[in-house]
Amino acid sequence: MKRYNTERLADVDRFLKLDISKDKELQEIVELAAEICGSPIAMITLMDGETQFVKFRTGADIDQVDYTNTFCQFTLKSDDLLIVPDATKDKRFADNVFVQGSPHLRFYAGMPLTTEKGNAVGTLCVFDTQIRDLPELEKEMLRSLAQQVTRLLEFDITHQILKEQYEQSLSSSNTLLAYFQSSSSCHLLMDENMRVVAFNQSISDLIFKNRQAYLKVGSDVKPYVHPEFLDEFVAYFNRALSGENISVERHLEYFKGKICWYVNFECAFDSRGQRIGVSLNATDITASVNNQERLKAQLQAIERINDLQVNELIRPIERININIKKLNLIPELAATEEFLVLYASLQELLEKQQLIASGADQVK
Repeated sequence: MKRYNTERLADVDRFLKLDISKDKELQEIVELAAEICGSPIAMITLMDGETQFVKFRTGADIDQVDYTNTFCQFTLKSDDLLIVPDATKDKRFADNVFVQGSPHLRFYAGMPLTTEKGNAVGTLCVFDTQIRDLPELEKEMLRSLAQQVTRLLEFDITHQILKEQYEQSLSSSNTLLAYFQSSSSCHLLMDENMRVVAFNQSISDLIFKNRQAYLKVGSDVKPYVHPEFLDEFVAYFNRALSGENISVERHLEYFKGKICWYVNFECAFDSRGQRIGVSLNATDITASVNNQERLKAQLQAIERINDLQVNELIRPIERININIKKLNLIPELAATEEFLVLYASLQELLEKQQLIASGADQVK
């Protein structure tokens, strides 16, 4: 990914100017990343060609960093997670001001935030002052969280475009309209009587595929809504119309299987601040949810295995330890080579037991 790529910089600029509505969700993600990776510092950043802007953070008090002093400049060039176990041993970072000076960073893991168009606009990253690595499970979870960050940011972008499309109508810029129409999320604007005002191609395709109907401007929305979701839909619409911002996750069954949606209902206003209706934005998060459930199951399996290993070792080791203590009371036996070998083997078993136990605690 080129530092000064024009298309990438345009996307970054769009995100930097965005009035982010998902502050709570994004802050929770950055805190979760720190917890999962056992790192004292975690950040969600956006990066143009000169500066890294820290939008959300935990464990650090910093708003921006010069591009040349960032770890994440190298993450942007990667299509995947970048891991740096010991920055002092990596020539790219050994002389970095944050390695040589406070907070004396050593460990880094960063995942690029890549848009649907393939542009890396920033990173989700974690830091530590200790030399270490990141287990595969935590790597997968960091990748998954980075995808969620990108979805939430693009969700807000398309939501903003939806409002602009309504206000500008047919005079909307081709660039904004193309971005809105190409979004994989579903976007719908309804008036105060729950009639269709504007929509994008994704929701039109979804309704035709599952309801065999064409979404039309001016039509009542209710016949297009999934039957299992209709009552909730109406309730959320009314709450949003009164000014409440509603965000929910909902599993719905379709002909080709179940889809998990992240759905947002929000009161919509025109450029004069007059209420015009409700905007609905829905993103398919099925893959992310399934991935998190799989990772959670793997984590639980690791915990069970560790617990089993610890418990299976405890009793045999205790019995061996008791018998060795008894043998140690017999001078003739305690001085033999066989006894010393047996004693050394016991110490090795005790060390392995402690190692497994400490590993289980780290997983938990």
